[in-house]
Amino acid sequence: EATQAIEYSVSAANAWGCISKDTILISDVYPAPVITLPKKTTLCLNQDDTIYAGSGFSSYLWQDGSTGSSIVIQTPGKYKVTVSNMHGCIAFDSLTITKIAQAPAGFLPADTTICALDQFTIQPLKLFSEYLWSTGASANSISVQTPGIYRLRVRDNDQCVGQDSINIITK
Repeated sequence: EATQAIEYSVSAANAWGCISKDTILISDVYPAPVITLPKKTTLCLNQDDTIYAGSGFSSYLWQDGSTGSSIVIQTPGKYKVTVSNMHGCIAFDSLTITKIAQAPAGFLPADTTICALDQFTIQPLKLFSEYLWSTGASANSISVQTPGIYRLRVRDNDQCVGQDSINIITK
């Protein structure tokens, strides 16, 4: 395996003693592309998942014959991609989806009535790995005084995304 520019020589002799020689100069050694697919094993029910192979490669070839830089997966199975760079060097990686998980749903408390000027803390009924409220907050809870509908988008440990809302009404 050539790892640097170097000259290789070979000599061979046949049964009659005839000798043949040849030399090759490897002047350019290019690194293989580096590709790392996500190591996820779970697909979220009713949520197509796009797997990106990365950018900057000159070609892509997925196990299904597609040639884009990404593939949409909808079922469990093994997904493999082979990439090449502009020098023709190749690399591959794969991931295996073994499980389908339900996306988070129904995780906020029921609609709530509060007294005017009271403050109410909205907190989901279970913990998640990521939160995004319609207010722009990313904490696991928010405190509100204004009536209205508050939405929360979450991501769980399986990387499934779900959304729920709560209506805060003042009396």
